[in-house]
Amino acid sequence: MGERSGGSDMDMPPYSRLFVACGKQHTEEELREVFSEFGEIEALYLVKDNQTKESRGIGFVKFRLASSAALAQEKADRTKIGDDPKPINVCIATSKTQQKSYDVNELSSRNRLYVILPDGSGEQELEQQFSHFEGFESSHVVRNRSAGFVTFAKPSAE
Repeated sequence: MGERSGGSDMDMPPYSRLFVACGKQHTEEELREVFSEFGEIEALYLVKDNQTKESRGIGFVKFRLASSAALAQEKADRTKIGDDPKPINVCIATSKTQQKSYDVNELSSRNRLYVILPDGSGEQELEQQFSHFEGFESSHVVRNRSAGFVTFAKPSAE
């Protein structure tokens, strides 16, 4: 069940992989049960000790969509699995190249949506298209380009 593949495919799309710190007694099946409600899981594995083959209490969950990972991070972080009194810790996992180019702890970088606009669109049209979504904060059209940014309060919407 533990599917682990190396390479950059695990980081595409960006921010679609979660790092999970949990108790060593937890299984991949338990993690799959917790995280499958948030979206399609492409891969899930627990890191195991090379000699004992026992779990080290660290896992990774790779979703097909970054929005599923964002929702799972928001909802599953600090939750408990079964009878374990210790909550799990969930955060977005990044590759070393992503860490160099983005500060993943900078919330605004994960809450901003880049939008290609139809010719002739402006601030008002952009805001009108996105303001009805939960958590909408602002919109901005990049001058001399047919593009803009929309900012939300959190990385996912339900």
